[in-house]
Amino acid sequence: MKKNLLLTFISASILCFALTLITSESSTHPTNPDWGYTGAPLNSSFENTCGKSTCHNYSTANFTGTLSVSADSQYYNPGNTYTITVSIDETGINKFGFEICCLDASNVKAGTASLINTAITSNNTTVNNRWYVGHHSANSTKVWQFNWTAPSTNVGDVTFYATGVCANGDGHDTGDHVGKTTFVFSPNPFNGVADVEANGSSLLIQNPVSDKILVSFKNAVAGKSTVQLFDSNGKLVSVLMNENQNTGIETRSFDKPAASGIYFLDYTHGNFHEVKKVVVL
Repeated sequence: MKKNLLLTFISASILCFALTLITSESSTHPTNPDWGYTGAPLNSSFENTCGKSTCHNYSTANFTGTLSVSADSQYYNPGNTYTITVSIDETGINKFGFEICCLDASNVKAGTASLINTAITSNNTTVNNRWYVGHHSANSTKVWQFNWTAPSTNVGDVTFYATGVCANGDGHDTGDHVGKTTFVFSPNPFNGVADVEANGSSLLIQNPVSDKILVSFKNAVAGKSTVQLFDSNGKLVSVLMNENQNTGIETRSFDKPAASGIYFLDYTHGNFHEVKKVVVL
């Protein structure tokens, strides 16, 4: 009888311990984040982040890791699709997660998101009338990508709001680190194909230049593109670009030269060659 009671006690203890682990681990959301915790503006306040006291219990102001959001283009064109990359890292940590959304200047959801790899990312479109993308399973993965399709019309700058978690994986809401960041994606300063074709050229430059040299070019075929800047005496100032490019419209910005004056931008793509004057203020 004593033996049976002992076995029952041990079995019950093991079960309680297992349930405690499951409950504690679930509170840190290792599979899919709680949605609506990006720190983005919401009504007259802001969304919480994953650092709230009932989640990871950490102030984002103390975050010492790195968290970044980037796009595969310098600007967006309405209706086009871009790859957004979220990356996070912190020394000594091997379990990571994230959550992100995108809003326009009125704090309304901007564009749409679609997953590239459902094995490492998840999404939600039912919370706060916004779309969210986050990790699927919190593990050693610390770089995630998804596709973002820009709104069909130019809505101005859009902002991606992201939070990231660097967790110790002990199943508790302390000892984890949470960061937040934003990424502003601006519309193409040109009107893309319409502007380039309206000027009867495959090369368009925004003149005069007060900050950055903005250049838009249309490539009929894929190939090597070279952009060089010369001064008024024909002396090479700098090689701004030398890379392979695909077909279509591309917009880039380049640092302007230190001295104001007249310059010439030389663009070569395959057999196409064109030179345009640049006025630097």
